[in-house]
Amino acid sequence: MKRIGNKANSYTRDRRVNWAPRAKNQSPFWIPGLSYYFLSFAVALTLFFLIWAVLIETGESTPFIPAGMLASLFLVAAFVVREVLIKRARNRQLEAQRQLDLNLDGISPVRVQPRLKKLTIVENRNLLTQIFEKSEAAGVLKHLPEAHWEVFDLCERYLAKTRREIARTHINSPRFGPISKGRGKVKKLHKHHLMRWAKEQAGLLSIDSKAVRMSYADRIDQAESARECLSIALGYYPREKNLRESHEALKEYVSSIKISQKMDQASRAALRGNHQHAVRLYRDVLHQLTREYLRDREKEAIAEKVKSEIQKLNGS
Repeated sequence: MKRIGNKANSYTRDRRVNWAPRAKNQSPFWIPGLSYYFLSFAVALTLFFLIWAVLIETGESTPFIPAGMLASLFLVAAFVVREVLIKRARNRQLEAQRQLDLNLDGISPVRVQPRLKKLTIVENRNLLTQIFEKSEAAGVLKHLPEAHWEVFDLCERYLAKTRREIARTHINSPRFGPISKGRGKVKKLHKHHLMRWAKEQAGLLSIDSKAVRMSYADRIDQAESARECLSIALGYYPREKNLRESHEALKEYVSSIKISQKMDQASRAALRGNHQHAVRLYRDVLHQLTREYLRDREKEAIAEKVKSEIQKLNGS
């Protein structure tokens, strides 16, 4: 591939070398001043005698006067043509040629993108063998999410590589069939191991978040991490019903932790005798219920309990 790129660059430079000097050595049509005026004087003199002879034939008494005037007018016109019209046209052409030369000097050699290496049938088979072996090993390690993620990652890279390959492979090519079949098998493994990873990883994080010894902040972080795992899987398979249900359940769980944290703070404030602060915290719970992701029935039950606690505190 490198040789092809170098050859193309050399070809481009050769074309510039062969073409640019010709453009620089090419001058617009131009006659030196002495030659031009000598030729103009000769033509004017010829014109003078020609007109003079014609006027003599017509009986003109002073034929040299109009003949001289016409010859003089020709010389003036020749001077104007060279000094004004031709010189301006020459200057414009020279300026255009100079600009062209500057542009040519600024052109960098054309870079030819190297052609991507084709995926051979043997390489495709080796990639599939690696994926299948990893998949079997992950099936044995049931409760190890990292193993499923590794297989999913291999599947993701294989699908990305073969997606480009299948797009540039003719349907009659001997490589098309094996690659197409391999993609069909890997797609199934891709989904299977991503689902297993999301389920196992989210399950472990959810269990940790329910530990009594953990603080509310740590429990929320763990639950949010579990929800992120499910969100990754939903990004690939948004119509998967089990994923959506688990994702919604975790959203409710995170909301319940936040409400429990606030109610626990209010309860401790009431036990310390700080009733006003406890009432403010309970009212914060009522306001927070409108923003949290909980079912209406659960919100109503929590709201009734909070209002009851507020009444007790106000009556005491």
